[in-house]
Amino acid sequence: MYKEILLTAIGLIGAKDTILTIQEYNDRHYYYQIARQVSNILNKPLLVVGEPKMSIHHGYGDITIDINPTKPNVIKMDVLDIDKYYPYKYFGCAYVSHVLEHLPKDKLYEAIDKLLYVSDCLIALYPKYMKIILGIIHPEHHVDTLFELWRLSKSGTLIICDPIGYNALSYVLSNQVS
Repeated sequence: MYKEILLTAIGLIGAKDTILTIQEYNDRHYYYQIARQVSNILNKPLLVVGEPKMSIHHGYGDITIDINPTKPNVIKMDVLDIDKYYPYKYFGCAYVSHVLEHLPKDKLYEAIDKLLYVSDCLIALYPKYMKIILGIIHPEHHVDTLFELWRLSKSGTLIICDPIGYNALSYVLSNQVS
C-alpha cells in the first residue's frame, strides 16, 4: 500500500512538473513575441540574452548574446558587459529567458541596470516559484537570486520599462487578438 501511495505521489509531482514545463515553454514564446513587437514598434533591434537551446524555447534576436554560445550567429558576451559594447537605449527590448538566476545575487541588480541602460524595455523570465517547492532546481541556479527574483514577481516574469518602452508595451498588449 505504501508503495502505491509513493508511486502516486511521484506521478503527481512528475505531472505537475510537466505542466509547469509546458507553461514555461508557452511563456517563452508569448513574451518573446511581445519583445519582438515592442522592438519593432520602437524601430530598434531586439536583444536576446541567452541563446535558445532548443527551437521550442524562443527565437533569436537581432542581436543574441550568450556567455557560452554554440551557434555562430550568437555573440559571446557576459550580460554584465553589455553596456561596454552597446550605447544607451540602443535596443527596443531586451528579452532575457532563464539567465538571471545563473548570476550571483550581488550581480542581479547590476545586470538589470545594464540591460535597462541599453534598452527601453526588459522582459526577463525565470523558473516559476512552484519549481523550488517541488525541489526542481538546476544545479547552476543561485537559489538566493531566484528568491530575490520571486520577491520582485512570483509569476516567473519580470517586466521593467522606461516610459517609451512602456508606451510600446501597452500598445502591443492592448492590440493583441485573443
